[in-house]
Amino acid sequence: MTIVSFLLILGHPKPNVMNCAQCASFVPCRFECLSPVDISSITKHKRRELFAKGTIIFDEGEMLKGIYCIDSGVIKLSKLSANGKDQIIKLVVAGDFLGCRSVFTKERSTLKAVALSEVSSCYIPKEIFLSAVAHSTNFSQALLRRFSEELIEADNSIVSLGQKSVSQRIASVLLYLKKQIGLNSEGYIAVQLSRSDYANIIGAATESVIRVLADFHRAGLISMQGKNIKIKNVAGLKAKASSVIQ
Repeated sequence: MTIVSFLLILGHPKPNVMNCAQCASFVPCRFECLSPVDISSITKHKRRELFAKGTIIFDEGEMLKGIYCIDSGVIKLSKLSANGKDQIIKLVVAGDFLGCRSVFTKERSTLKAVALSEVSSCYIPKEIFLSAVAHSTNFSQALLRRFSEELIEADNSIVSLGQKSVSQRIASVLLYLKKQIGLNSEGYIAVQLSRSDYANIIGAATESVIRVLADFHRAGLISMQGKNIKIKNVAGLKAKASSVIQ
């Protein structure tokens, strides 16, 4: 059992809340656009939230009263489809905000957020967050740029689902995880995803994912140990991801 899980079970006091300006995620989360007054206000009103792996942070249909600024860990955002399967929409990593859409639209969440690893975050009440947005043109523009980037990513995902093979999609996802999440001390992708998770990300059958990963392993592109995957040939995976369907 990890120390975070142990503290959560015991109800141990949470770590002291750090000033936002001292946080390692300060630059990627775009709070660098804010004035010292707004940063001080966020620091004063936020609270530290620790989530053990597998924890549901919020569910579909939930009315969110604030946003989460992710300090470390990986979260999956998913939506229940008509056939009862969870379609993974996005992976949220350190430096990202979680819950912005519901806070801005004042509507219930259309997605479910689950911790794929131990997650450390700061919860910011929506009134404080929206006040910072209203006070800073630079901050609001930074958020708009990020939302625009997410729309482009969504467009690319739709194209990928419609035009790319399962092999291309899996290669692309592995490269994305390596870039966005990084590797652990042993060189494996720093988040463990099940074969069904990969299937739900790319919109394919689990059996197809198992087959393609086995093909990649035999070709020397990756190595696998349980849910752990190590990329051994980046150039080879890039070639797979960009190959033309025959």
